[in-house]
Amino acid sequence: MKGGPLFIQSFALEYEGPMLDREEIILEGDLKIVDFPKDSPIKFDAFLDGSMRLYKVGHASFSGTPLYYACISAALLYRLPDGRLRNTTYTRNINLILFPFEVYRETFGEGVKGELEEFQEKLKNAIIIRGNKFFTEDEIIDTLRHQSLESIFQYRDCWIICDISRTGISERRNLQIDRKDLSNFNMIKEKARARVRHYMRLLEFYVLKVFRERNEGSFVLVDGLYPEKRHVLTPFKLESEERYREIVNRVVGFIKTPRDIPEALYQHDMWESLIPYRSIYWKGKVKEERERAENLSRFTFSLMRFRFLSGFEANPVGIVKIQTEEEVDPEYLKNVLSAVYRERYPFVSDRRRFLNEAYPIEQAEKVAKSFFPSESRIRGFISTVIPELPSHFS
Repeated sequence: MKGGPLFIQSFALEYEGPMLDREEIILEGDLKIVDFPKDSPIKFDAFLDGSMRLYKVGHASFSGTPLYYACISAALLYRLPDGRLRNTTYTRNINLILFPFEVYRETFGEGVKGELEEFQEKLKNAIIIRGNKFFTEDEIIDTLRHQSLESIFQYRDCWIICDISRTGISERRNLQIDRKDLSNFNMIKEKARARVRHYMRLLEFYVLKVFRERNEGSFVLVDGLYPEKRHVLTPFKLESEERYREIVNRVVGFIKTPRDIPEALYQHDMWESLIPYRSIYWKGKVKEERERAENLSRFTFSLMRFRFLSGFEANPVGIVKIQTEEEVDPEYLKNVLSAVYRERYPFVSDRRRFLNEAYPIEQAEKVAKSFFPSESRIRGFISTVIPELPSHFS
């Protein structure tokens, strides 16, 4: 605002992860128990993990509305014939700046319009000077009228300026924040985190799609739920649902911290049935907030006890959830579960994750995080676009 800076620097790490399994799984049909073999003809050739960090890097001087920066990386590791893992050229990372620009401009009028434009221009110049690509979400929406999102994600370390006033990057962007929400900092944070999550899902699918085009027969183990068709058909210009199925064919989701488990498992005390080489599976839909159930895709989900801790057989300790396509042959499912179970070895290096982490997924996460800039580098970049607060404002 006039008489003071538009943004004031403030810095804090708000979230780091891969994302947790937060979606609701709608159970369809009965739970079934299946025993799978010790040996399987299926072997995973590649491992995909997406990770992100969300930082608060400033706040609007007039309303206190937080300004966020996020870094996202999707790493794909390939397993060599001798068992070693190596990084691939498919790995990608992107950077986001997140703020409710539209609502802030409408709330405080023409007085901040020029300052917001100047701020975005400073961002653009600082990014271009570093040799990186810069996009606003409006530019991405224009691009998607004629091209795929691949035309954006092909650039390594690109930057996207996100206006979280509205949802997503489709042409039907609904307003999700109004004026009173500018001072609801928890809501602003959740909207920013949801946008980051959406981009991470898209980036993971991009990496998976490019890999699949050159490796049709490879089995891929993905950390978490793999991207659904409703999220990717339009932005990636997939000709049909069949094309989507070709990409996710032989892709298996590995959810190491399942949050949504069918209540029947608790009601019938079925945990003790999860002995070695046995799984419980069911068909279900993945539902997120405000989504209509009839628009959702069906998948087959399975639970297994990935590693055992003596004395905790009656508890959900070491339980992981496996996601496969809806219509799977029973023998194929058994072989997939056996292949996942084989990934218990070698052991992970982080003993806190010993019970439910696969070593290749742990390594993929390490590679993904290696692309994140240091906090000092982030602070230095932000200082080029948000000046230090003058002493008379202290």
